[in-house]
Amino acid sequence: MYFSFNFFHILNLRQFLSAVGLLCLLNLAACSGSLSSESETSEDVELKVAIGSTGKLGQNIRIPVGTEQIDIVSSVRGEDDTYTYIWSAQPALFQEELSDTTTETVQLSIPESVITDTNITLTLIVIDSDGKQASTSMLVEVFAPNTNPEIISFEIDDKDQVVHSGKGFSFQSEWIDAQDGQNVASAIIYVTPNAAVDGIPSNGVLTQFDTAEVSFPALYIVGENQFINKSDKTASLTFTLSVTDMNGKTVTSSPLFIDILPASLTSLTIDAGDAQTVYTGQLVNLIGEVSRSDNIEYAWLQSDSETRLDLDVTDSLALQFNAPSVDSKTLFELKFTATDVVSGISYNDFVSVTVLPIGIFDGMNDTGITNCANETSNLVNCGQTNLPRQDAEIGRDSAALNAELAKEGGGELGFDFTLLNQNGEEDFTSTPTCVRDNVTGLIWEIKTTSGIRAHTHTFSWFDESEFNGGFSGSQTSNSAACFTDTSLTACSTASYIEYINSVGMCGGNDWRLPTVNELVSILNYANDDDKLALGANNFQIWSNHAKASTPYWTSESSLFGVNDSESPETPNAWAVNLSTGDEHAHSKLLAGAILLVR
Repeated sequence: MYFSFNFFHILNLRQFLSAVGLLCLLNLAACSGSLSSESETSEDVELKVAIGSTGKLGQNIRIPVGTEQIDIVSSVRGEDDTYTYIWSAQPALFQEELSDTTTETVQLSIPESVITDTNITLTLIVIDSDGKQASTSMLVEVFAPNTNPEIISFEIDDKDQVVHSGKGFSFQSEWIDAQDGQNVASAIIYVTPNAAVDGIPSNGVLTQFDTAEVSFPALYIVGENQFINKSDKTASLTFTLSVTDMNGKTVTSSPLFIDILPASLTSLTIDAGDAQTVYTGQLVNLIGEVSRSDNIEYAWLQSDSETRLDLDVTDSLALQFNAPSVDSKTLFELKFTATDVVSGISYNDFVSVTVLPIGIFDGMNDTGITNCANETSNLVNCGQTNLPRQDAEIGRDSAALNAELAKEGGGELGFDFTLLNQNGEEDFTSTPTCVRDNVTGLIWEIKTTSGIRAHTHTFSWFDESEFNGGFSGSQTSNSAACFTDTSLTACSTASYIEYINSVGMCGGNDWRLPTVNELVSILNYANDDDKLALGANNFQIWSNHAKASTPYWTSESSLFGVNDSESPETPNAWAVNLSTGDEHAHSKLLAGAILLVR
């Protein structure tokens, strides 16, 4: 190839040399020299390696937090076509995030747990077929973009945000920082000064949280008597939460306002009363107490339970309602609220009412027998191997003697009674109206010494229901003797039951005659002439009730004395002698005593 030049077009020597160089690049053969000398051998070829992202070999990579994966490529210069690749990553936890460690290119996954500034060092070692090796490293910088911290919540526990002078309250706060999801440099609650209120810090800092140790929600309690309003008007305080992250970025919450009433307005103290345990159908009486009554409004509200109570008058100090029907032990919670109409502040207290079911008789007390028997005596010590598992060795009585029996109330041996007053509430006096058997769940009447419910009164058996055994008995009897007036017009079991239910004795209106099994369940057969079981500390619950000559009626008719088996009419009902424990058929026309149950 020949070249000709018009030297008049070449301005100077530099332009000429440049032109010659360009022509040499276009045709290497026309120029003297080559890219390598003839003396260069393969052993002199240096093995070189570079890594990086595509198009950016040899450069570090900087990626933001949240990047899921990056591709890393390599470039090797040497005489071989085949190389061995060995990739590694530091810190060591990123080693397993490499897609492979033996390939020319790899992918590095960034775990979701990486949320702060993190440096990852990638290293590649390349070995050729002659064992010659080269290595290089690069840095992957994971950086967290600095965004503002976030205040998730800043709340006060007083919903109406009005408190009495000196009354404590509290704040709950929660925040998050984009850098690490939790820690920040500072979190401070500020209060704006108000000249009418004493107790405000001069620098306005109410509290500064220990952000390294805080747990959420972060709680700060304003103590009693911390803020005192010494003026005669309501004073308002403003609170804000300020959060600053590690990079100095600060966010501030919306303000919260608290009105502090004048110290001359006193606060209320209220009490919803003591917790109660009642039975289905029993009248519940709740009476709230308030430290003052002027300008106060009251309210009762059921606060939980799926079963709704039938609440009628709820805007007075007292609340009455009938315990609902339940299948199992059910807890009801009621809220008593007293509102000061002058200040608008409401005060709350809670009381629980536990309602127990009254089902058919499904339990049985123990017998009260604590001695064992052998072939010749009923008064021997227990533990005989030839006559094992006697009554005295098993059951509630034995457990009580061995201090292995837990009770709700008290009673001798295995018996467990709770005394009740006229309202059905637990009674701690010596003159209870009723008694609850905590073993069977039954509630029993306790007779009085005089009046309509006197233990000396007797009645004829009378029942007009379909369960009377074909014979209803009699409304009157010459042998029956009771105190009658406009409330109780006849000395019969039906009349007495009707009267007791009308007055709601012990909060109930479902009183009835007991069955035989129910009546004998409260007997201690070890006692001599009065089988009725004793209460706690040997308290005589049914004093003078047991009489050798007077049986107590049950609700069950007796087949003894039936003349026509095809169409039976039962002239007798079962009765129990509480003095001896004997059960016998007693004429419905004769007199008997009554001990009602529900």
